Amino acid sequence: MKKFLKMCLVMLVAVLTLTLASCKDDNEGASGVVGTWNVTEYKVGDVDYIAMMGEGATISMEFTEDGKATMTVSAMGMSESMEGTYTVDGETITITIDGDPQSGTISGNTITISENVDGTVFSMKLTKA
Repeated sequence: MKKFLKMCLVMLVAVLTLTLASCKDDNEGASGVVGTWNVTEYKVGDVDYIAMMGEGATISMEFTEDGKATMTVSAMGMSESMEGTYTVDGETITITIDGDPQSGTISGNTITISENVDGTVFSMKLTKA
C-alpha cells in the first residue's frame, strides 16, 4: 500500500510539474516583441509599397518594454517617425499609431498584419532585426 501511495505521489508531482511548465505568462509575448522590427512587406491591394519606395528605403518599428511603438520611414536621405503604443495578448499584437489600432499575429520572428477596408486589403509583414 505504501508503494502505491508513493507511486501516486510521484505521478502527481510529475503531472503538476509538466502542467506548470507549459503555462504561458501573458506578458511573455510582449517581452519577445521588444526591439526593432523591419517592415519587409507593405501592400495595399496588389501594390507593393516597399518595392515602390526604391533601393535603400526602409520602414522599421521599434517596440519598447513600456508599451511604446515608434514607426520610422526612411527614404532618399530623409526620415519620418510616428509614435504610438502596442499591447500583446498571447499571439495577438495591437499597434495603435495616430489613434488607429491595427491587430496582427506574432509567429516567431514575424508579425503579420492584414485588414480589409471596403474591399481593399492592407497587409504588412515585419521581421525582427
